[in-house]
Amino acid sequence: MQRGVRKFRPDKRHVKFYVEAGLHHRSACSDSNVPLANLYPAKTFPKDAVASVSASMTTPAVHDRRGMIPMLQDAATFTDQPIQRTRTAGIVIASAAVISTLFVALDHSGGGSNPLEILQGIARLQLLKEVVHAVAIASVCAFAFGYATLARRLGLRRPLILLGLTTYLIGCAAMIGATITDGFIVTHIAVDAIHAAPERVAFAYNLIHYAGVALNDMAKLGWILQAVGTLAWSIALVREQGFNQVAGVVGMLSSTLVVALIFGSATNMSMTSLLSVLLAQLIWNFAAAVLLARDPAGVNPLALQEPAIS
Repeated sequence: MQRGVRKFRPDKRHVKFYVEAGLHHRSACSDSNVPLANLYPAKTFPKDAVASVSASMTTPAVHDRRGMIPMLQDAATFTDQPIQRTRTAGIVIASAAVISTLFVALDHSGGGSNPLEILQGIARLQLLKEVVHAVAIASVCAFAFGYATLARRLGLRRPLILLGLTTYLIGCAAMIGATITDGFIVTHIAVDAIHAAPERVAFAYNLIHYAGVALNDMAKLGWILQAVGTLAWSIALVREQGFNQVAGVVGMLSSTLVVALIFGSATNMSMTSLLSVLLAQLIWNFAAAVLLARDPAGVNPLALQEPAIS
């Protein structure tokens, strides 16, 4: 028998302790300035012991066993928690995809043949536009939450996944800027100008025209960045097996179609172009939602937990 190794037969008390010590001995060793030592002297082990334990596996930093029971209870319930949170994110993505598409389809222009009539038409639709675009902003926030969860599940330590998440979130910020401009800034300018002098009506009309150009550019940038994020995750998914690989193929097709539709559209996108982009995104959103709703087969639940950054 090697020197420094003792034989013992672990009872339930010892098993619980060494499971906990095995999970935390690395961080405990790095934080403790106390030299390593045997936690339990050989004379305290049962006389008929048959297992072995090394003196280098335990440290005085984990001697306190008073907090062990709550930690063991957390470990027992941890397995279901990441899956449950992932399913919630899948439901959020699917719901946001359906609701946002339906509300965007309700949006329309007020018509008019001259600047004053166009401003009056926009002013009449103020409530509808504000509701539609408020739902759109909430949907973008829901997508950001859902896809951040997807990136966490795929592994934020992987550069490709982290790149996809960063790009996608910047795209969400651009989309929120476009939505605020179209749903609130433009309507407020129209409401303010319809009872003003002709000079202000002409100025407001020109301002709304160029605000439309700006919001189209912001929306296109947002969609392209979101497509790039989707493509990054899809490349990682196609390397896996089963439904993950299928979702990766869907993501590649969706992101490619979104980019093609955007570059093929005019400076001011029509409602048809807008809905086409949303439908192209919709197939990926549903694939991602199903992926998040499925149990991560073959994945160690402890691997889903991101380590603390010191």
